[in-house]
Amino acid sequence: MLTNLNLAVRRDEKLLLVGPNGSGKSTIIKILMGIIKPDKGIIFNGINLKAGYYSQEFENFDLNARVIDFFADKANIDEFYASSFLKKFMFDTNKQKQKIATLSGEKKHAFLYPY
Repeated sequence: MLTNLNLAVRRDEKLLLVGPNGSGKSTIIKILMGIIKPDKGIIFNGINLKAGYYSQEFENFDLNARVIDFFADKANIDEFYASSFLKKFMFDTNKQKQKIATLSGEKKHAFLYPY
């Protein structure tokens, strides 16, 4: 359990959470994202903050959507640019056309999207 946590992440800084299963890493991320309210205290976000969150439970994914469509929609870019970006992460044209649900368990892909 964390108590009296004070944290400041400034522009261009990155945050890494490391710990054993069940130690609260996902809970901290959900608090920072505003998905869960903290027990006490206040979360301040910068005015121009654009945060992305990739849930390990996939609750914010439409599992029936094709990878290319989901990515292009979330990143607000056209399909051509989305395709070239996804190829950099080893999503070939066939993988891009697959439904997200079919990718479950494929550890070699990191599916993140920019804002």
